[in-house]
Amino acid sequence: MNDDMIDTLIERCKTALKEHPDLRDDIHGIFDLCMMEIELGESESHEVELALSDLDDLINDKLKSARG
Repeated sequence: MNDDMIDTLIERCKTALKEHPDLRDDIHGIFDLCMMEIELGESESHEVELALSDLDDLINDKLKSARG
């Protein structure tokens, strides 16, 4: 496992949780899904990239809906 990639994901999740505590369940779900897929043998780099993208999408969708 590439600890740097996982560390990056963990830090992004922690930051997202601090800034958007209302998205806690979704953020945990994204992280858990990523870890599960890696444990099942999927490419770590690909799964982390997907999780980071999903985090960005989640936060952007929240910000868009808050604007109107």
